[in-house]
Amino acid sequence: MTIATPLVNAARKLINDFGNTAILYPIADATTSFNDEGDLSITSWATATTANTIKVVDGGNQGVDLTQMGAGFERIGDDEKIVKDNITVAVRDRLAYDGQNYKVVGLRAERVESTDIIQIVKVVEATNITNW
Repeated sequence: MTIATPLVNAARKLINDFGNTAILYPIADATTSFNDEGDLSITSWATATTANTIKVVDGGNQGVDLTQMGAGFERIGDDEKIVKDNITVAVRDRLAYDGQNYKVVGLRAERVESTDIIQIVKVVEATNITNW
């Protein structure tokens, strides 16, 4: 047994025990189209099922800065969520968590001995879930 195996098991247990429930909507399951400028538009997201229910742990919360814009306040910055190593997440997926929608904009794995221990999912708050 390598040192990575008990670390993976411990990380999965911690995320299961202390993580919050989120719904992952894969972009691959969404009905999409592109406009003339190449912008992605979502016609419909797949229906949430228990298979899409995952556990996430809050990572770095850089997305708390507010700036005043012409019509009010806008949240800026990004946030990180920690998920288990065996969850399939892709850039442009949608994550619904704590009453808010997030767009996945980046992923990185934390590794030991060439084994993924956890995934860090970088997200930004998404107020419009049809223009992606």
